[in-house]
Amino acid sequence: MKGKRLAWTAVRVILTAALLGYVINRIEFRDTVTTLDGRVWHGSLVSDGPGMVTLQLDDGTVREWPVDACRPVGKEHAAPGLLSLVGRLDLRRFLLFYALFIIPIVVDIWRWQILLRVQGIAVGFWRALQLTWIGLFASAFLPGITGGDVVKAVLVARSTHSRRTAAVLSVFLDRVVGLVALAFLAGVILAFHLTEPDFRQAAIGLYGFIAASVIGGVAYFAPVVRNSRLVRWALEKLPFQEIRREVDEAFHIYRDHPWAVLATFGLSLGAHFCWCFMAWGFGTSLGITAAGWHHYFIYVPVIMIVSALPISVGGWGVGEAVYVHFFEPIGVAPAAAVALSVLGRLVALSWNIPGGRCSSSGGRIGQR
Repeated sequence: MKGKRLAWTAVRVILTAALLGYVINRIEFRDTVTTLDGRVWHGSLVSDGPGMVTLQLDDGTVREWPVDACRPVGKEHAAPGLLSLVGRLDLRRFLLFYALFIIPIVVDIWRWQILLRVQGIAVGFWRALQLTWIGLFASAFLPGITGGDVVKAVLVARSTHSRRTAAVLSVFLDRVVGLVALAFLAGVILAFHLTEPDFRQAAIGLYGFIAASVIGGVAYFAPVVRNSRLVRWALEKLPFQEIRREVDEAFHIYRDHPWAVLATFGLSLGAHFCWCFMAWGFGTSLGITAAGWHHYFIYVPVIMIVSALPISVGGWGVGEAVYVHFFEPIGVAPAAAVALSVLGRLVALSWNIPGGRCSSSGGRIGQR
């Protein structure tokens, strides 16, 4: 068993390295101008417009082209390299959106507390903050951006006198509600842009995910499905029947508290609105002009859902590749898309550092 875990870890590390290698290979560190004849010129941008594009080449010479002779990159005529993007970061704007990061963290804690209370489990705000922060910090080093949920679930189980299954279930239901709300938020905005070909792939993924979530939820709770002979036979064949019954019981408690579930869903919408708003703020701080606000509110949720899959360590490589996949076709240079992804990760990591210092001890969670 230990050997299998090590093998899977090795595979994920290799996959992470391969994805990061692919992404880095797509990045231009220097500014580039692509002329209509297909030639790509590398150097440092001197000026972009109004009528001419001027580039200082790597050998020190200066070249100029009429803007009509250059392939546009969004609203610009030269693609900024990674070094230029970092150098032109609007620090004041960045810090403003950086400060907003605390809002979704607090909202997520309130959401989790509601789910715990439904199960009759009392947990104070500061203890919930401690466990959440530890989980967020662990997410940077575990498969997928939701890998820290496993750590959080283990800690809440250890902190609980009884009903450990219900406590663990609350962590994963919290994540599921969050992901569905994330897709719903993007789906609502996407409904106003369905005719635009840029969003075709996102529409398939988002509406497919929403449909699967609704069908799965209805099938799980619908008596006509649960009481069918085939489903009862399949459930009886599952291993760990005692744990299965505990999970089943805990899930059905939420069915009897619809307002609590709706409250967590509403809080999730607010938190994810803030996430997408911050992504837009970070993008504009980097000087990305090709993407409108609606691109962030549609693409970022898809990117977060894909990054949540336990494919690579901390979602590294996956998130960057998907950012490039969605943002490059609308005119955002790969270097800018990667810079946006990495900037968001570094912001999250800086906010989650306290989780590395939090102790997993400090009292038990009580039941009412």
